[in-house]
Amino acid sequence: SGGAAAGGRRRRRDGAASAVAPDTTEKLDRQLYEWEQLLNFFEVVERDGKREEARKQRLQAQARGEAAAADAASSAGTTGQKTSGGGGGAAAASAAAAVGGLSLAAGLDDLVMPEIRRAGELYDGDDMEASEEADVDWQSLERLFLGEGWEAELAELRKKVEAEDAESQEAGKGAARPDDGDEEEVEPWGDEVSTLLLGLVEISSKRYLGRSLVTAPPSQQQPGAAGAGGGEGGGEGMVGEEERAAVFWEAPFLLLVQDDSADPLLEYANRAALSALRIDSFDEATAGLSAAGLVDPNHPRSQQEWLWACTEASERVERFATIPSLRLRGPSPGAPAILATDVTVFRLDSLEEQPIGQVIVGRSWRQLLPEEEDKEREEAGRKQGGR
Repeated sequence: SGGAAAGGRRRRRDGAASAVAPDTTEKLDRQLYEWEQLLNFFEVVERDGKREEARKQRLQAQARGEAAAADAASSAGTTGQKTSGGGGGAAAASAAAAVGGLSLAAGLDDLVMPEIRRAGELYDGDDMEASEEADVDWQSLERLFLGEGWEAELAELRKKVEAEDAESQEAGKGAARPDDGDEEEVEPWGDEVSTLLLGLVEISSKRYLGRSLVTAPPSQQQPGAAGAGGGEGGGEGMVGEEERAAVFWEAPFLLLVQDDSADPLLEYANRAALSALRIDSFDEATAGLSAAGLVDPNHPRSQQEWLWACTEASERVERFATIPSLRLRGPSPGAPAILATDVTVFRLDSLEEQPIGQVIVGRSWRQLLPEEEDKEREEAGRKQGGR
C-alpha cells in the first residue's frame, strides 16, 4: 500500500508538472516574441537615422561638386580670353580650348567622383537594407508598451468622465432652478423699482399731506416705532422697506402714480385701482398708458376737475389739491364708469426734492350703473338745451 501511495503521489506531481510546464513555456515564448519585436522596432529607428544621414552626405557631395565645376569653368574662360587677346589665331584658340576642356573634365572626375561614389555606396547600402526590413508586429509593441486590454480601459475611463460631466451639468441646472424660480416669483409691482418709487410716495405724502398713506399691521411694525416722534408725520406705524410694496399693493384705496412728462404716463397702480378700472395686469397699466385717459371722456366736469387738480399740485405752495368726486373709466372697450370720492392729488418728489410726477389717491369708489349714466347724460343735455 505504501508503494501504491508513493506511486499516486508521484503521478499527481508529474501531472501537475506537465500541466504547469506548457503555461511556463507559453509565457516565455510570448515574452521572447515581444522582446524580438522591440529589437526590430529599434532596428527600424536606427536604420531610418542612417538613411537620413547618408542622404544628407550625398546632397553635400553634390553641392561641393557643382561648386568645383563652376570654379573650374570660370578659370578656363579666363585663360581662353587671354590667349585670344595675345594675338593667337583662331586655330590656336580652338586647340587651347579643347586641351583645357579635357584637363577640366579629368580634374572634375578626380575631384568630384570619389565623393559621389562614397555617398552612393552609403545610400545604395541603405536601400538594400531597407528592402530587407524586418517585419514589425506593431500590435505586439502596442500591447508591450500599453499593456493588455488598454483599449477597454480607455473606453471605460471615457464613459466615467462623460458620466461625471453629465452629473455636474445636472447639478448645475438643479442649482440654477431655485434662483430662476425666485426671480419668477417677484411680481413687477414688488420689484426694486416699484419699491423705491413707493418709498418716494411715502416721503412726499408726509412732506405735503403731513401723514403717511399707509400704516403697517401691528405684527409688522418696527420695534419702538409707536413711541418715535421724529420726522414729518411722526413714526407711528412706519412701514419697513421689505413690507412697503405689499402694503401699498393691498391698500384699501385707489393709488395711481403718473410721471412728469408732457402727457403724463402711468407709473404705478395698486390692486384696487386695477380691479376698479378693469385693467388685467400691472404690466398692462404701466406699458405707456396715459393717466389723463383714465378720466371719463364722457364727463366734462371730471375732465375739468382733473386738469385743475394737477395744475394746483404743481403750482400751489402746498403742492396738493382735493377733488370731492372724480369719474374714471378703464381703457378697455365697454369698461364701466367709476365714481371715486375724496380724491387727493399731490406732487411726487425725488430724494433731491425735485418734482418727478404726481400721486392720485381715491379713498372710496363705486361703479356707476348704466341707468345712472343715462340719467346724468339726460340732465346734461337739458342743461345745454336750456342755455
